[in-house]
Amino acid sequence: MTFDTCKRGLDILGKFDCVVGALELIAGLIALAAGIFLAVTGSTAAIIGGVSAFLIGILFLFQGAITFAEGYFSLRAVKDLTKIMPAYIFSIVAFVGSCLSMISCIVTNQGGFAVAGALFTCAVNAAFLYFTSTLKKERELIKA
Repeated sequence: MTFDTCKRGLDILGKFDCVVGALELIAGLIALAAGIFLAVTGSTAAIIGGVSAFLIGILFLFQGAITFAEGYFSLRAVKDLTKIMPAYIFSIVAFVGSCLSMISCIVTNQGGFAVAGALFTCAVNAAFLYFTSTLKKERELIKA
């Protein structure tokens, strides 16, 4: 792919990831609030459900922070190629995480929609990694 195509693709995926990351952060906060609310109601089942919702909220917050940071650093790198390294590092982290998620979905024999969602996430993160690595190589060529 050409330099301009990679830049344009990284810009589009960066905006997409910022939106998705913000939505994941909101979902994480809602799950945390629901978990706290359920945990204080008193019944044993509600406490177990509250702890589960609280843990899911923490996972959503963690994933949302990574996704939002990946999008933010990608948008920053599109404007200035000297700032490509954080986007490159976050794209590696996100790609590894999405591959592990896809493997987990397959191994635990979750439904087809879970595997399809994990495959889509893995493909988007693979595109991120490709775009950032191409722009990183371009930046190194410009430096030399």
